[in-house]
Amino acid sequence: MTINGSGSAASYARIDAYGSGARPKVIRNGNEADRAIRMNNPSYWSVNNLEIGSAGTGILIYYDTLSHQGLQFSNIYVHDIRGIHQGDTTSGQNDRIWNSAGIEITGSVSFTSSQYALQNVTLSGIEGTHNQDSISFDWFNGVQSSDGGDGHNLVQNATLSDLYLHDDNGPAAGCDEGMRLVNIQNVTIFNSRLNDEAACHSNSGTAGIIFGRLQNVSFVNSIMTGVPNTGSPDQTGFDYECCNDQVRIRDSYIAGNAGAGIEFLAIHGGEITAPIARY
Repeated sequence: MTINGSGSAASYARIDAYGSGARPKVIRNGNEADRAIRMNNPSYWSVNNLEIGSAGTGILIYYDTLSHQGLQFSNIYVHDIRGIHQGDTTSGQNDRIWNSAGIEITGSVSFTSSQYALQNVTLSGIEGTHNQDSISFDWFNGVQSSDGGDGHNLVQNATLSDLYLHDDNGPAAGCDEGMRLVNIQNVTIFNSRLNDEAACHSNSGTAGIIFGRLQNVSFVNSIMTGVPNTGSPDQTGFDYECCNDQVRIRDSYIAGNAGAGIEFLAIHGGEITAPIARY
């Protein structure tokens, strides 16, 4: 399914279940080039009550223009999304996908420190399992940087709540993380559970969540448990990878991770154009 065009602030366009019963399914063939839903430069869309599975990316939200607003995703089950690892396929390169993800926001834009690609995003009631990543805000490994510096203004104002991300294990060349947050400011993640994330080996390291080029982010009243021992570097709950400012974890439970619960890395120095992931 390919979606072009937008709704309006007064009347959101919708993809939704019709009537009662099981969630409608968008299930592909398990190929890394498969996309269940592709949304091109969307504004004012509400996507709800779906099951998405067996693709290289589940819901791909792709921007090559600026100044978009208003995306809402709720009650979505994403599973068995895999096949692209650190941009290692042609389709991943073309679609600016670093790692396969159930819900992926990415693109390719030029912007200044006063511009943005997307504002006002809500994800609620998302369950993800057996994915490489369940959720990814990642502009091809964070290489998008503004003339003002680190590019944290590319996506602004996101709320993620009631997430249940678990048993994300690829399989692929590496299970780097369960959720990837890069190039965003003003984010709150709350009332969420992550368990057994990054559950297969990755040469570049594993984490429940990776933080990169962020400003003003809070992870609150939530649970991070069980990042397993896969013989990988890190194996941590939270990976503060690079270029973060005011990223807080509070009032949350962190337990049973093979590595540190919270890891602060200092491997990038002052180079803000360095890739977020290590090779």
